[in-house]
Amino acid sequence: MKQLFKTVLLLLFLLSCPFTLLACSVTNGGACICADGSDNCALLPDIVIAESPLLDSTQNVEKRGELRITVSTPNIGYGPLHIKATNYYICGTDTIFTTDDLVFCPDEETSQQLIRQIIYQKSGEENLTVTERWAGAMAYHPTHAHMHVNDWCAFSIRSKGEGSDPTDWPVVAEGRKIGFCLRDSGTCDDYDGHCVDTTGKVLKNNDLPNFQLGGGQFTCNYIEQGISVGYSDIYDYWLDDMDIQIPDTVCNGDYYLVVVADPLNHFEESNEDNNTLVIPITLSKQQYEPDEIIRVSGNRRICKGDTLVLSAEAGTAFKWSTGETTQSITVTEAGAYSVEVITPCQTVTSSVVDITYYEFSPLEISVSDTLCTPNQVTLNISTGDEQSTFFWYDGISSYPIFEGNTFETPMLNAPYTYYVVQEEIFEGETYSAEPQDNKFGNSTVPNPNFNAYLIFDAHEPFTLLSVKVYSDTEGERLIQFRDSTKTVLQEKKVNIPVGESRITLDFDVPKGENFQLAAAEFPYLERNNSKVNYPYGVDKLLTIKGSSLDDPVGGFFYYYFFYNWEIKKADYSCTNERIAVETPVKNCVGVTDIATQTVNIFPNPNQGKFLVEWNEMTTENTQLSIFNTTGKAIFQQNFSPKNSPFSEIISLNHLPTGIYLLEITMGSVKKYEKVVIQL
Repeated sequence: MKQLFKTVLLLLFLLSCPFTLLACSVTNGGACICADGSDNCALLPDIVIAESPLLDSTQNVEKRGELRITVSTPNIGYGPLHIKATNYYICGTDTIFTTDDLVFCPDEETSQQLIRQIIYQKSGEENLTVTERWAGAMAYHPTHAHMHVNDWCAFSIRSKGEGSDPTDWPVVAEGRKIGFCLRDSGTCDDYDGHCVDTTGKVLKNNDLPNFQLGGGQFTCNYIEQGISVGYSDIYDYWLDDMDIQIPDTVCNGDYYLVVVADPLNHFEESNEDNNTLVIPITLSKQQYEPDEIIRVSGNRRICKGDTLVLSAEAGTAFKWSTGETTQSITVTEAGAYSVEVITPCQTVTSSVVDITYYEFSPLEISVSDTLCTPNQVTLNISTGDEQSTFFWYDGISSYPIFEGNTFETPMLNAPYTYYVVQEEIFEGETYSAEPQDNKFGNSTVPNPNFNAYLIFDAHEPFTLLSVKVYSDTEGERLIQFRDSTKTVLQEKKVNIPVGESRITLDFDVPKGENFQLAAAEFPYLERNNSKVNYPYGVDKLLTIKGSSLDDPVGGFFYYYFFYNWEIKKADYSCTNERIAVETPVKNCVGVTDIATQTVNIFPNPNQGKFLVEWNEMTTENTQLSIFNTTGKAIFQQNFSPKNSPFSEIISLNHLPTGIYLLEITMGSVKKYEKVVIQL
């Protein structure tokens, strides 16, 4: 009785642990089941296309010119899909044997590494045996840095044709997936509804007799890859190559999505007739809306003399509001512009694009009263646009000699013409970059040990005004704009509250690639760790390409911290043509006695001490003034009328070597002479 009790206990234990002691495995082949019920068979895989992820609109994203899809390829067969790399490589028409990794051929093209399929054999023994067969090739993927099995999946958009084989229907658009390696992403239980047999029955792990044969641990290995029994490999829509590029001749409407696993039949399976899935789909974003038709090649305010190009984004025939019929037109004046375009799908009239023309207000330029030469003249602009800046030119130099409304000329010995240019600065247009918020996938504050940053390209200079962030901890953070080597170009310390907020940065970003936007240390900010679909940004201005902790090999992409970038294009300006301004100076010789008299300066040049004299008497108060070349008075002395010729010694020993201007003022008349000091 005691022995019977022990036997029953052992039996119950064995039944309660079927996958521990009784499960089918390479070392327990006796527990493996053949499809025909025999003890001798090849345990072949059976790859199917899962329907449920292709019916989930959140896993399949359409935009104009592209459909991105999520494909799951479960193995519901009796054996694993198991492949092994070989030492044979294909370069062109040559087959090369080498024990080294031959990623690139001599002509620098990517090599094709031949692979073999491992087929498990049951012959009644305890351990399974294996056979091998050639099964295509795999190639190195430079973005993911590992080997991809070639031609694993093909997908196309088709219209309904004759016959029952959907792969013969007319192709509207198509794509092809170089396998994101063959790996065990999860089981049939993990991906409920993915594993379905030919009768439509949803299979669970326990429905598959040889569940987990293959080990359930295939990864993106250089040597071996595969899909175990009861497992699926998932290719999410945001991964490389999971796209169908749709020509602009394709219209909105009803079509069929046709997905084929192993389209070239590289692999042997138990059922070769269930690798194709057909799903009706409706395309709804392939036609242009009116506000998407016209592309503007610059700012929508033009300056005098400037031109602007307006282009229709699509169409085979065009009729602009100007009467022109070309795809692009050149605009030279303000107006409301639109275009009617004929596309293969529709005739649509664009929204109106308003182009404004900047005209400067007339200038009122005042000048001082007429002065005798040599003298300074004040030129003043009293009207004009409030935000304008004025640049003065001397008519010779190509660079301005003064900036401002009021210009004091240097000493003039004759009338002279100056020129003024008016400039108005306009702020560049602002844009909002996707993603707008963190609602598109799972958003959490990551582990403190994993700080990361976003990587982006600037296609032209712009200012990063602000970004949106989400935080669970209030406090200061140091936000940094860095180059590709992590050198900090600009940084700003900001205080961030709990919850959603917008932080002002005002980073000036030049044109360039692989910039980084980061926090200096763990910032306690939320990031997205699912449904991340790079690139984001603003067309032709900003591309957010990825994050520093993306894992393309594992299929994991993250979006770190900074959402809804507010960016502003560079400011621009309008300038008017040069306006000539005449100086009101004249030669005053003959006006009074002092103007006609000869003034003697002796010696001249001198060392700072010299005699000033003239032969006639001074009948009015007289003032002697000395000016330097900038017009600054450095000496002044007044003299009373004399009944004798004027004669005075002037001492300026403190002055440096240079040319100075002597001004003699008698009443309302001035006379000028040059004084040269040489030490």
